[in-house]
Amino acid sequence: MKWLCLALLIVTSHTLPAQDTTATASSSNPKVRAITAFVRLDRNTYQKQIAEALIVLHQAQKSFSTAGYQTETIRITTQPLAELVAGLSEDPALDFLKQLDTMAAKENFIPCVG
Repeated sequence: MKWLCLALLIVTSHTLPAQDTTATASSSNPKVRAITAFVRLDRNTYQKQIAEALIVLHQAQKSFSTAGYQTETIRITTQPLAELVAGLSEDPALDFLKQLDTMAAKENFIPCVG
């Protein structure tokens, strides 16, 4: 078993230099899975809060891009759903969540409602 592992290690190490090394530096960097902002939303001012968070998120995304990293997603995480829709009946709560979802699609971020 030891010999098999050693042989596999030797074969693998000899094939590594043969791989294409012409890839750009950015493709050799790992992808950034997500850049996330944690925002406690107020239903009366959530659009402004999200807009401000997006400014910071896009700045961070640009910084990572400049350093050669690709960002897969940007996300905004809120307080738990029960707190977010507290005091609303079912229809207004669903309307609020639909508005949040529409804004997320328009602004290209993933809303993560706790």
